[in-house]
Amino acid sequence: MKSFVYPQTHDILAGRSKAAFLHPGNENLRSFVAKFLDNYLTAKTRCGKTKIIRDVHKKILDKGGRFLKYDSDVKRWYLTGHDEAKLKVSRAFRDASVPNKVKCVEAMANARFQSLRPQSFLDDFNTRMTLPTTLRNKTLTRTVSERSAMDDEGDH
Repeated sequence: MKSFVYPQTHDILAGRSKAAFLHPGNENLRSFVAKFLDNYLTAKTRCGKTKIIRDVHKKILDKGGRFLKYDSDVKRWYLTGHDEAKLKVSRAFRDASVPNKVKCVEAMANARFQSLRPQSFLDDFNTRMTLPTTLRNKTLTRTVSERSAMDDEGDH
C-alpha cells in the first residue's frame, strides 16, 4: 500500500518535469552528485560505483530527504522504495557524467569552485565543456540550415 505524503524542501521528486528539476531537494541531489562525480567516474568497479550511489542516497536520507513519486491517478505524492530511490541517484550520476548534459554543469561548477583555485577551475571547466559546445554548435548550424532549406521550399 502506498503512503501518500506532501513534498517538503529536502525531498527528491521523481520525474523529468521542470517542476521536479527546479525543486530544492532535486537541486540538492545534483549538488551531492557534483561533489562525488569525480569519485564515481574514477571508480574501477561496479561495486565501487554502487557504494558511492548508496553513500549519496544515505546522505540525502540523513538530511531529512525522502524520495517521492507522483501518482497521477489519485493526484498525490507517495514514498518510493529504496531500489527506486537508488535508481534516481544513479540516473543523476549518469546524467552528470555525459558531457552534453548541460543541466548539471552549474551544480558541478559550484561544487568545483569550492575546492579549486580560479585558474585551475576555469581550465577544468573549459576542458569538460569543449565537447558539448562543439556538439551544440553543430546542432544549431544544422537546425538553422535545415530551417532555411524548408523556408526556401515554402517560398516557391
